[in-house]
Amino acid sequence: MRQANGYDTFGYWPFLSADEVDAVMRAHEDVEVWKQTFLKNGFTAPTYWYKIMTNGMEAQDEKQIPPERTFPPKESPIFFGACRLDYICVPENGYAVFKSEGFKDHDVTTYEFDADHWLFFSQAQEVCQELEKWIQLKKAGFK
Repeated sequence: MRQANGYDTFGYWPFLSADEVDAVMRAHEDVEVWKQTFLKNGFTAPTYWYKIMTNGMEAQDEKQIPPERTFPPKESPIFFGACRLDYICVPENGYAVFKSEGFKDHDVTTYEFDADHWLFFSQAQEVCQELEKWIQLKKAGFK
């Protein structure tokens, strides 16, 4: 990713997968909404995803998926919401995935939001509206 984007988009993953992340985050978190939620419940569970992604468990798990199940069924429409201001999950990377051979026969709809990595925090209403339009459009095509 560094070569494609000019920076390490996932550079924070080792920190979030470290055993001491809960204590560090509790000591330094200062955004009020996050503070209320995570100081009450901790950071251990929300950061397990990063631990799995950085310790090789995800790759082991992926090996168990039969090749014919690697991609969703071709009959299942896909909505990809890209975030123009997301410097972690860069939209171009998502577009490349959906242009790949595995998705060539899929019905992929893309929509770009003027949002950063935390799409649902900043644009929840727009996301719901666009998904509702897309669902209605897809339902109309199935009649």
